[in-house]
Amino acid sequence: MPESVLIRKIYFKGNRAFPTRTLRKILNIKEGKIHSMRELEGGVNNIRTLYTEYGFLKSEVRLETKTILSKSDVYIIINEGKRSKVDSIAFVGLKVLSVKKALKIVNVRKGDYLIFPQIKEAKDTLIQWYKDNGYPFVSIEYKINSYTDDKFLILFIVHESTCVYIRQIKIRGNREVSEEILLTTIGLKPREKFSLKRLTDARQMLYATQLFERVQFYLLNTEFHDSIDVRFDVIELPSRSVGLGLGFQIPPAGLIVSANWRHFNFLKKRHNFEIGVNFTPFLNENFKNDVYSDYRIFNVFGIPVELRFISKWTLEKDDSIRNNILKVESAINKNIGKTMQIGTALKYIQLWSNYPAGVNTQYQSITNSQTIYMQFDSRNHIFNPSYGMVLNTKAECAGGIFKGNNDFYKIQSEVLVFYPITFTLVIASRVTSGILFPYGRNIDVPYYNLFLLGGNNGLRGYPEKYRYGDALLNVNFEIRSNLKKIFDFVIFCDFGKINKRKDFFNFSYNLLNYSAGAGMRINFPFGPLRFDYAKRLHSIPDNDWGKIHIGFLNFF
Repeated sequence: MPESVLIRKIYFKGNRAFPTRTLRKILNIKEGKIHSMRELEGGVNNIRTLYTEYGFLKSEVRLETKTILSKSDVYIIINEGKRSKVDSIAFVGLKVLSVKKALKIVNVRKGDYLIFPQIKEAKDTLIQWYKDNGYPFVSIEYKINSYTDDKFLILFIVHESTCVYIRQIKIRGNREVSEEILLTTIGLKPREKFSLKRLTDARQMLYATQLFERVQFYLLNTEFHDSIDVRFDVIELPSRSVGLGLGFQIPPAGLIVSANWRHFNFLKKRHNFEIGVNFTPFLNENFKNDVYSDYRIFNVFGIPVELRFISKWTLEKDDSIRNNILKVESAINKNIGKTMQIGTALKYIQLWSNYPAGVNTQYQSITNSQTIYMQFDSRNHIFNPSYGMVLNTKAECAGGIFKGNNDFYKIQSEVLVFYPITFTLVIASRVTSGILFPYGRNIDVPYYNLFLLGGNNGLRGYPEKYRYGDALLNVNFEIRSNLKKIFDFVIFCDFGKINKRKDFFNFSYNLLNYSAGAGMRINFPFGPLRFDYAKRLHSIPDNDWGKIHIGFLNFF
């Protein structure tokens, strides 16, 4: 075969453990292009390495070519042979761990195929366990010994060293943020057992404050063999920011103009304070304006709970009606571990309108309520999760001892599930349900306390305020690409119904609403920009060509 030839076709023969498409990627040679013999041999060696790493120690990979008129057909002939297995796993040097627990950590079992990357990962997992439980200077190596040609012993040799405690925590580089605030945020205490996971989580918590451009930690030796000092080096970001925004939304069609001012270290106590305005004039001469403030305290007297105070005044014009809505809310919540949050909130909502007084009292009312809520969140990523789930449940009581004009109970739950079906496709689903019970003085409650369905409120392809009701069921299903590039794509279907609570379990076709469509995501560091086209599939009005929905972040 000449040193460089045009490869017409590549054939694989004898491969059973790996599909041909995988071997083509490993070979990394494209048909129809000129390649050298050296490149071909290099690609074949990569295939040999793949088979060896996955336990085919006696495999043979042979390269043959047939050249006709300066064009070659390449044949890669594979004899996989018998695949080797793990016959036993042993440990030397274990003191802290039992063999039973060590086997559970490494997750390698007798009878598993001999896979070298898996054994290396098992060693790294065992090292991680030690470093998370007080042994930062542990070292582990492994040996693979053969009993027979296809059965092997894996021996992990562990050098635990000494259990280490944190003697002192030091901070360097802070100017505007006090050391007290930093220590409270990271939550580490002197004399606690060393944990690499605790240090890594502490660094993430400092980044989450949005006060730092860079955070790094270092381990410093002391004169004592069983203790170390930990030093955090930080570079601060400006604590104040001003934001200006201009956009266009559809439906309904209209401009979006916004401005805000935010302080991430208000009073030099790591309090967050934000004020802002939103102005949205629609092309149909209606409008919606907001003025809001948001104040957050992340630690109260050294206790890791979050206090939040929110106020918002909304003025909206819908045809001839002008509504003013004032909302004031105070909330307290606490994180339990990394996945759970519980909290409670007190809300005051007042509505006044140019609607004639006495004609419809729901346009002139006050609602006082308390809400308790719980959230479980195991997503692997906030913006573009590929696996995990979210469970939200909240219960609200209005009126009664809280006074106001409205008496009702309101319960709502939401479940989100994300599941990867391939490396690049993710199934995302959401189910939301809610029910509202008036009591006392109320037969019905004002519309702004009811559930809302339509458009970006759970049912794409429909108007934004398609329907209000006191019983809600909404299901959203998406198949999303997960390309990890600037563009991602999605196909979806939405289902929902909203009506009187007596029909909550009534799934009559006339009560249901359906839509389907496709969309695109443009990924930015601060989250994806969403473009969706949706078409109604039930009770379709004349001249309905579907709707385009534009928004920030995924639909759910």
